[in-house]
Amino acid sequence: MSNKNIQTALGVSLEGENLRVVRVKAEGSSYKVTALKKYRLKELHIQPIAVDVSMSVDNEPIDINDLTGPDTLSLSNASTQAGMDGNTSAFLEITEMVNPPYCRMGLAITEPLIYYHLIEAVGKASHDKLIKRVQKEFPASRENHPPPEPEAIGIIKMTSDRVLAPIREHEVSLYSEFDRVRPFTQRRIPQITFVETAETALVNLVLNRHHLDSEEITVIIHAGDDRSRFIFLEGWTILHISQAITITDSARDLSSVLYGRLMYEMDSINLTRLERVVLCGNAARTSFFEYMRNTFPNTTQVEEIDLQGLGGIEGVPTDSQELAPYSVALGSAIQALNPRNKELIKVDMTPSTIREKRNKLSLSLVGWLLLILLPLSTLGVMWQVSEVKNNVTRLSNELAPKQKVVAEIAMLEDTLVGLRGQLMERERGLAVVDSVRTQISVYSQFVHRTMVATNKIGGIWLTDIISGEGQRSPLKDTLSIGIKCYNFKPRCNHRY
Repeated sequence: MSNKNIQTALGVSLEGENLRVVRVKAEGSSYKVTALKKYRLKELHIQPIAVDVSMSVDNEPIDINDLTGPDTLSLSNASTQAGMDGNTSAFLEITEMVNPPYCRMGLAITEPLIYYHLIEAVGKASHDKLIKRVQKEFPASRENHPPPEPEAIGIIKMTSDRVLAPIREHEVSLYSEFDRVRPFTQRRIPQITFVETAETALVNLVLNRHHLDSEEITVIIHAGDDRSRFIFLEGWTILHISQAITITDSARDLSSVLYGRLMYEMDSINLTRLERVVLCGNAARTSFFEYMRNTFPNTTQVEEIDLQGLGGIEGVPTDSQELAPYSVALGSAIQALNPRNKELIKVDMTPSTIREKRNKLSLSLVGWLLLILLPLSTLGVMWQVSEVKNNVTRLSNELAPKQKVVAEIAMLEDTLVGLRGQLMERERGLAVVDSVRTQISVYSQFVHRTMVATNKIGGIWLTDIISGEGQRSPLKDTLSIGIKCYNFKPRCNHRY
């Protein structure tokens, strides 16, 4: 299927032991979340969707069957199958979320799977040159680490002529987990379209859901399950990404700790103004939002990530606070549905092995049938070509004698043209003869009359010969030779 017709994408975020998955469907220029899940991979335990995402200390689980619709799969029976553990069951359920069978999948990872390397004064260096520069500088900043492969390096352009390069330092076991579920499902295994960082996924989500001015300073505060981070934007470009803040979302002093660290980060980068604060992840809960709104001055706009309108399908919450913990996965899904959107940040650290699998030809049952029918169709075409060739040979044989007759007719036509030319020459000769005969007849009559007159009078002197129209006759010089004339007296001058 053409990539242009794919309207569904899976967004997957991996943070420590927690795996969040959302399925997003494009509906024109808007999006709808059709399914979402949270898994705890280390303990091989499926975590249900939490209706109250305030993440209180007790964190009581809720029955998954109360929160899932027809787009999700209950694994109460699947997890007990022979040869399957909880981890395999989780990925089996993810394959059930691949509906329709063709969809993209974006994966967002964070530390310690990645390491950020900052490059100063990049100028107008190309993407390939930046990759080579990262490979050259990386061993100096990370001892006992070989230079990373080019496909493990991402490039994020920042303000002030800088580039932030996320580097994937470790393989993600997530790649092989989907292969383990192949014996247990007949569904199509999703292929990873790209691997990006959680920070770029959050920025893309904010750029897609909020309207930012070109010069305003915005900070994205994301509180994860076991760590938090600040992302500063100047307009639509990343200004600064803070170090990870290791603090659990259940800490009672989370609001004050994050606010203190935010002030420290602003001082460290000499940032004196802040126009907007966007709360993502667990930071979008009501208590944190109220604390930040009361702490910041009125000139700073504090708001939750705008996820209104994304939910509404059965089993999917509609409130932004309930969808906010899936912010990273949502950002990856929206990025997967907009591969050609130049306003979004493009980062891909997919391993070469996954790229090769992604580019391999994958055939369904219909594809195999078409592959089998290909030789038969080739034989049919060859038979038709042979029939056409035989018909051409037969028609050529029939055409040869007709072409010979046409050649003979052409020769006869050339002969006829020559004879017509000769006939025209003869006709012109006859016309000349007829004109000569007329002149001879006139000449003979004149000579006869002249001779008669000469015989009667014994001689005649001709001075002028004039035609009946008063013109001089052209026969004067000719006749003066053939007629014997005698001199008479002037009075005997005779005129004809």
